[in-house]
Amino acid sequence: MKSLLKCEGSLIVVGIGSRAFLVGDDNTKELTENDDNITTSPTDTAKGKNDEQDPKEIQCVAIAVEKASDKKNRIWCAVSRYEKSISIFCDGKFHSKRMTVKRIGSLLFTWEPVGMVVAGDMVGDATAFPLDNTQHKGRLLLGHTASMLTDMKLHGSNILLTADRDEKVRVSSFPQTCIVKGYLLGHTAFTTSIDTVIINSDNDNRSNLCVSCGGDKTLRLWNIDTCSLVTTTATDDLIPTQVAICGDTVAVIFDQSSTIKLYSISNLEYQQSLESATQPLGLQWFGDSKLLVLAKEPCLLQMYEEKSDEKYHSAEDDRISGLVELTKDVELPSTILETDNNGHLKLEKLKEGRLHDEWNRVDRVEKVKANRTKASRKRRSRKRQRAS
Repeated sequence: MKSLLKCEGSLIVVGIGSRAFLVGDDNTKELTENDDNITTSPTDTAKGKNDEQDPKEIQCVAIAVEKASDKKNRIWCAVSRYEKSISIFCDGKFHSKRMTVKRIGSLLFTWEPVGMVVAGDMVGDATAFPLDNTQHKGRLLLGHTASMLTDMKLHGSNILLTADRDEKVRVSSFPQTCIVKGYLLGHTAFTTSIDTVIINSDNDNRSNLCVSCGGDKTLRLWNIDTCSLVTTTATDDLIPTQVAICGDTVAVIFDQSSTIKLYSISNLEYQQSLESATQPLGLQWFGDSKLLVLAKEPCLLQMYEEKSDEKYHSAEDDRISGLVELTKDVELPSTILETDNNGHLKLEKLKEGRLHDEWNRVDRVEKVKANRTKASRKRRSRKRQRAS
C-alpha cells in the first residue's frame, strides 16, 4: 500500500515518484534532502528483495502543523521511501533522516506527550520517533503479530487505530498503547484504509465512528466506543483503496477504476459518483470541505467542491497548476496496491491452508464467550456437589 497524498488545513504534501512537494498557501516547494543529519545503524541498510525497484520511490507521506502560542507555527512533513528510510522536513527545510529495519507503509504525527512521528512498517510494528532527538532509536508502541500495517489513524489525542493485512483494526489507548480497547472484526480480506470522525447529535451525545475498507470489497462503519459494526456496504466488485471523511460525507477511491464515490456517514448510503480521466492514487479533504484527488491525468491533482445544488463539481486552484508545471516529467505509479512478479496482490494471503472462517470473525468471539460461560457453570456445579 502506498499513501502519496496528505493534507492539513489548506496545506498539501504529495509524493510523486521519487520526489515530494509541499504545496503551501503562497508557493510550492520541493522537499529535498542532504546527508548532514542522517541516523543509521548496522542493520538498517538491508536492501529490498526486488532489485529493480527504485530505492528512492516514495511509499507514504504525512503532514502536520505544530501550533505554538509563543512562537510561529511549524509545518512538519515526513516522507518514507522504498530504501527503508524516513525523511523529516520542518517548514519545507530538511530536518533529519532515519534508516529503518523494515519498509514503512504509513506515517502520522502527534504532539502528545512530545512531538513524534509514528511509523507503521511491513511487519506490523508501529514505532514512535521523537522529532527533536534524531539519535533516538525509536520506541515500539505496538505490534500486529505476523502481519503488515496498512493504515493508521490517531482519533482525537488518545486513541490509535491500526489496520492490517489480517482483516482487523486494532483500537489502542494512546500513548499507553499496551492498553487494547478492542478490535474491529468483520472484514473477510485485508484492510486497505481507515478514517474516523466525531458526530455530535442533537441531544449533545458524541459518536466516535470509523469507516474501513478492504479486499473483501466492502465499506464498513464502526462504533469505536463499543468496537461494534454499525453497517456494511458492498462496493460493486471493486476493491476500495482509500477512504476519507469530511463531516457527514465519505469519499472512496478504488483499484482499477477511475470513479470516486461519495457516501453518507449515517448509513453508508451512496450519494454521488465523480469521474477521473485515470485511476485515482490518493484522495484527501482539505481547506473548506474541498476534495482533492491525485491521479495521472488530466492535471495530477484534481479538486472538487460542493456547489449550490449540493453536488460536488470540478473546481480550480492556482497552486495546483504550479505543482503540475514542476512535475510534468515525473512518472506516477499505476496503482497504490503492490503486486508480486506473478501479478498477485501482495496483501492477498495465498495458499494459507485455512478456510475463511477467520480466527477473528465476530461469531468466533461469541463462541468463546459461550464456551467460557459453560465451563464456568460446570465448575460451580462441581463445587456444589463436593460441598453437599
